Amino acid sequence: MPDRIVYYYIKHLKEQPFYIVLNTLAAISFAVLFSWLYVQNSQLHHQAKDAKILAAKNSQLVNKIQNNRRDLIYKSCRDQNKRHGDSLKALRKLLAKSGVSKARQNQSFRETKTLIDALVPKRNCVALANNTVKPKNTKGEK
Repeated sequence: MPDRIVYYYIKHLKEQPFYIVLNTLAAISFAVLFSWLYVQNSQLHHQAKDAKILAAKNSQLVNKIQNNRRDLIYKSCRDQNKRHGDSLKALRKLLAKSGVSKARQNQSFRETKTLIDALVPKRNCVALANNTVKPKNTKGEK
């Protein structure tokens, strides 16, 4: 489109003095240049806006992933604590059925409990989940 404007003015300004033609062409050139700069600036503005939106979405996605990791660690820990408790209950039942003296049952229970505690330790699940996946400090969040 700018080339049509330039062609029109060149065609119709042949009879005018040279300085008028030159000034007109300069004005047209500046108008074309400024419109091009405006378009470029507008595109950069939209790209910056899109980048901010993308960064916000990525931050939300990272937070969701971290929350899912925290939930998974918490649930896994709870399951492990349940297995720990179930193992101790099963051990008590087995020792009760064994027919050995109470003193021997208690001694066997303490020894085996030490092994169970080493293999499947009981943990504080909330602390484990929060310490393993630390939340990102952002403005407005505690």
